[in-house]
Amino acid sequence: MAGNMEDTRWSLRGMTALVPGGTKGIGCAIVEELAGLGASVHTCSRNEAELDKCLGEWESKGFRVTGSVCDVTSRTQRETLITKVSSLFNGKLDILINNVATTIWKPTVEFTADDFSSMMSTNVESPYHMCQLTHPLLKCSGRASIVFISSVAGVLAVYISGSGSIYSATKGAVNQLTKNLACEWAKDNIRVNAVAPWFIRTELVDKTLFGDEKVVEAIISRTPMGRAGEPKEVSSLVAFLCLPAASYMTGQTICVDGGATRATEAEPEPEPEPEPEPEMAGNSIDRRWSLQGMTALVTGGTSGIGLAVVEEFAGLGATVHTCSFNESQLNECLRHWESKGFQVTGALIQLTKNLACEWAKDNIRVNAVALWFVKTELTKPIFEDNKSLEAINSRTPMGRIGEPKEVSSVVAFLCMPAASYITGQTVCVDGGLTVNGFAFP
Repeated sequence: MAGNMEDTRWSLRGMTALVPGGTKGIGCAIVEELAGLGASVHTCSRNEAELDKCLGEWESKGFRVTGSVCDVTSRTQRETLITKVSSLFNGKLDILINNVATTIWKPTVEFTADDFSSMMSTNVESPYHMCQLTHPLLKCSGRASIVFISSVAGVLAVYISGSGSIYSATKGAVNQLTKNLACEWAKDNIRVNAVAPWFIRTELVDKTLFGDEKVVEAIISRTPMGRAGEPKEVSSLVAFLCLPAASYMTGQTICVDGGATRATEAEPEPEPEPEPEPEMAGNSIDRRWSLQGMTALVTGGTSGIGLAVVEEFAGLGATVHTCSFNESQLNECLRHWESKGFQVTGALIQLTKNLACEWAKDNIRVNAVALWFVKTELTKPIFEDNKSLEAINSRTPMGRIGEPKEVSSVVAFLCMPAASYITGQTVCVDGGLTVNGFAFP
């Protein structure tokens, strides 16, 4: 780990993962991200030659990846796949990525019954059944995570040379399934989240949509960051949601969209294309997962969540400046941080300034982290009241309050290069509270 802190919360070492459709596009990026963070990954593809080629490349990189030929649109083949995975990972699975999907674009009145059946089967029935089949394995993990690959089309209406009405409906269904499973399976220590990408530069997208300059221009004009995303800008969020660092996040659908879902009218100055990232060797963590060389200002960083954020940033390599109203508390913290080898400076403040949000064209990403009850000195009196604590826990699918480090890790991730295509999002760190409607035993 970068910086001065070895933290298993930022590693997938010792974990197992299943990523169907992992030989190309976003799926391939996810396999490499998870394996690069230390996970043992199993993937599958309908194309045996393509699978063998990828397995050879991953072996040369030192990744622990196995694979099998499987068409996950087939119910019987899904069952065979999970039997194999159960045997391979000794009856336990830590991570399931529901990645496979298909789409057809044409006017709604031209869709056939076969079109509808095909997309519903692939995009909804298949991941639903995968969750059912893997539930016993995930439950055995005691710390499992499911991530659905959804789409911005499940959040907003998207029309490109034809309607994607069925595709959008399937992704809307996936977003709702995420909420339901998060609440239902929290008791089994299974977290469930979804990642909703905007237009991502995969080989398939480049050959189809991005071959039309008018389409490209329209997409860029609708995107505050002024560009399409890259597969690694999706896979990094998927990996983060599977990390122990994301242990209080469940039921969330997070858009990786350059701000598209938050823009009513965008007139961006196109950003330069991202610089190529270095290959991840073996289980090392590339610089997208580090704050080395970065600077940070954290107001109120000497207690509670602020303190956790300072230590998270400094532990990941950042140089941090913080401030406090309390001089003795500040000095005590500075001495403590110095003993840990953290690069942290501090000053007294009399007035905290509000920082205005700038435009995406200025290369400033802006996100918010929304908390439920978190255990700090300030909230301690609330939790000393047994009735209050019981009420809070009963309303929270995960059945507990959060810890400061479960907030600071999300804040740190949103500041990493790994989160470079995430902006305008409000991410709830709440144990599933905001997606929990009504439950009756």
